[in-house]
Amino acid sequence: MAETLTVNGGSLASYLYKVTRLNGFHGNVTMRGGDHETPRRRGATAGTRWLGPRVGTVEGLLWGDNSGTIDANSRGRYFDRYRALSALVWANGATYTITRVIPQASGSDLTAECTGHYLGGLESFEQIANHGARVSFDLQLLDPCWWATSDTTLSTITTTLTPTITGDIATNRITLTFSGVTATQRLTNSTTGEWVEVAGNSGASTVLDCRDFTATRSGSSVAGSVAHNGSYVDWLTLAPGSNSLTLTGGGQVIVAYRPAYL
Repeated sequence: MAETLTVNGGSLASYLYKVTRLNGFHGNVTMRGGDHETPRRRGATAGTRWLGPRVGTVEGLLWGDNSGTIDANSRGRYFDRYRALSALVWANGATYTITRVIPQASGSDLTAECTGHYLGGLESFEQIANHGARVSFDLQLLDPCWWATSDTTLSTITTTLTPTITGDIATNRITLTFSGVTATQRLTNSTTGEWVEVAGNSGASTVLDCRDFTATRSGSSVAGSVAHNGSYVDWLTLAPGSNSLTLTGGGQVIVAYRPAYL
């Protein structure tokens, strides 16, 4: 299956006769942080860096034909499609979901998504007669990667678990649901060297969102009861491949994560 791109709920294939170029949608993105240069002072260490946003450029052919036929209404259809495409990607400057279907050599194609918004462009160039042109526009991709469209939930952990995490890079889109004891429960990922813990409550589950830094119990925040040794951008991450997870303090924890792809 060919790669497809859906912007703000509309497939570009419905507006463009053919997408001829997708720049910035593949591969690694720019690293952000304060250590773009290696520290030169003796004893200095490089600061934590993270993946930042990027710009994706879409270029394609927009035609006003009617199923391959050029007629008296071709010019009108060209402008109709041009305005409809403009309204779709502009969306009054709002942030929306961008979805890719990525072909894979084996297994089913991968559907992944990120958030973004219109950045600029949509001017036509290389005008063809009066019924077609090439168009180009830029999208700001706010996520540093492409996320799977749904979470994967691991088996309930009471002591240890060694799951295989899918994806291309480490993910921090993780939800932890602790329950079963009043003691402090700690989940350790020996693969990454990270741990996160929270004071338990046998009468209600405690839900941690490791990316958005929230912790709730019975609808109320208990973020002050959370401790971790991760960086200031993550409470906990899961690396692609095998991860060694250990729960201490009793009870159980349910781990749900969103795979991350490049």
